[in-house]
Amino acid sequence: MKLRGALIVTMVVYLLAACYGIFEKRTYTDITRDTSYLDSVYVAEIPENFALSCCEELRQMLPGAPIVMKVCAVGEMEHLARTGRQKVKVETVFQGEGLKEGDEVYLTETRWNLYPNLYGFSMDRGFVNIMEIGESYLVFVEGQADGLGERMPVYELFGDTVIAPVFSYRTHENRIVQTDGMSTYVPYKMVSDNEFFAETQAGMDAFLTLKEEILGQY
Repeated sequence: MKLRGALIVTMVVYLLAACYGIFEKRTYTDITRDTSYLDSVYVAEIPENFALSCCEELRQMLPGAPIVMKVCAVGEMEHLARTGRQKVKVETVFQGEGLKEGDEVYLTETRWNLYPNLYGFSMDRGFVNIMEIGESYLVFVEGQADGLGERMPVYELFGDTVIAPVFSYRTHENRIVQTDGMSTYVPYKMVSDNEFFAETQAGMDAFLTLKEEILGQY
């Protein structure tokens, strides 16, 4: 009798979890069906103190990345449940093995996600904007990730830091939007041309200085 009761409880919990998962998946995918969905989402600008410390951390960490390569974005950003990915084509491999010029792979990052909150929907980017199709980027990669049956290889970005290690080879006009002091989230459409998202000029300068140093090494 006790065993039957435990089995019933287990099945109920399982069904509730499955229903919740289906609801969450629908929530994440429905908004992206509208090609203009980015006009309505919010993105966070990094506070100055975090920008300074995290950029210094990356300065020390990035040379040790297993794979360093120049890639060209060839696919739109794809938001999945609590993660995201974008298709790129390898242009040059500066460091590491397993990839060569011309390979097409997905780059993924756990901080690339879209989720509902008080603003409607917000998008985490690791404070670095979506890669533009046709543009080249220097990326630092940890290695191949579990692609969950994908035919195309999936590679995960390097480093357990709040900043995604992706640097554009192009110069961008980076806009800083004043926040209300309660949150650093701003409408994405106001900073959609940025490369980086920072709350202050000092924070943005930390990004730009790091970028200049890193691009100069490769």
